[in-house]
Amino acid sequence: MKLIGEGRQSSCYSLDAGRVMLVAKNTEAFENYKKQKVYFDILDDKVDFIEIPKNAELIEPCEKYPLGAMTISFVSGEPPKLETFSEKEKVKLGKQIAKFIYGFQKVGERLTKREVQAIQEIETKTDAKAVDECLELLKKHFTFDEYKRLNEVSELYKKAVKDKTRILHHGDLNPANLAVDKNKNLVGVIDFEGVGFFIPEYKLKNQWKDETVFSAVINEYHRLGGVLICDKKFTEVCEIITMMINLRRFYDFGDAFIDRRIGIIRKLLKEYFGSDIVDS
Repeated sequence: MKLIGEGRQSSCYSLDAGRVMLVAKNTEAFENYKKQKVYFDILDDKVDFIEIPKNAELIEPCEKYPLGAMTISFVSGEPPKLETFSEKEKVKLGKQIAKFIYGFQKVGERLTKREVQAIQEIETKTDAKAVDECLELLKKHFTFDEYKRLNEVSELYKKAVKDKTRILHHGDLNPANLAVDKNKNLVGVIDFEGVGFFIPEYKLKNQWKDETVFSAVINEYHRLGGVLICDKKFTEVCEIITMMINLRRFYDFGDAFIDRRIGIIRKLLKEYFGSDIVDS
């Protein structure tokens, strides 16, 4: 085995025969492996338009791997370094991401009821319970007026999502989870921990900081016939909710990371409500 990468939850090793092993660093990691195993078992042979990890095998905690491990097929390519991309190359990448999103959406439409239920049973990131848990976590970081506004945004979100169309989505298509070849073409997608049935506004907002890539994703997604995203105000609500829910993972990284994320949420709140927020 050869070490090829270190993450917050896993060490990644290359194996023979085009496979990699993820070795858990904490108990949370192995729980994520078990979730991903469910997803990979459902998706195996259904995604033929781009390379994704396949044939996941769990290794239960044992003497050699005290916290457990998982082996999956190797996905070739490297994460895109957008700073090296021209505007034209960014547009091309955005279009390719949109094609993956739309293709993955179509996979979701062909799943059986049992497969859909299996995914929904472990999908927790966008439900009302997760939002409420995050609100409680955030209470100590905001003023009374800010926290009141966070509650208003949360209620708007929970009310609106009841009537929104949901699509099968990867859940975390940031550059670190994309693989491109030497010609900067998207050839693979990894890290399926966050798979679920989401409303497009929730998962297509704020995943690409580069405006050229983001615009290309949205425009191509619409051209392909994807669910239209035309409710700008609701998209802003989704951005705030996304930042709130994602804050939980930053508690492992220390106060500096938490403070930075709190600052982003505060800025988004002010942009959404205007200046009608008391800071202190």
